[in-house]
Amino acid sequence: MRNEAYRKELCFNAWLGRCYIHTGAPQEAWKLYLRMEMSDDSYAMLHLIANECYAMGHFFHSAKAFQVRGWLSSAARPHPPVRP
Repeated sequence: MRNEAYRKELCFNAWLGRCYIHTGAPQEAWKLYLRMEMSDDSYAMLHLIANECYAMGHFFHSAKAFQVRGWLSSAARPHPPVRP
C-alpha cells in the first residue's frame, strides 16, 4: 500500500487486524492497536480484537483487549460525588 492515508483509516486497520487474528497472529493485531492514536477508532479496534480473538480461541489477547476496554470505559465515566 503506497498511500499512507489509507493505512491510518479504521476500515483498513480493522480488516488487517481481522486477517491477522484469523491467520493465527493476534499479536500483530495488538501491535496495530498500539500504533493507533487514542480515539474512537482505537476503541473500536479494541472491541474488534477482543471479540474476534475470543471467537478464534486466542483468549490471552482477547482478555487483554477486554481489560483495556474496561479501563478506558471506567476512566471515561464520571464518578459519583462522595457524600459526607
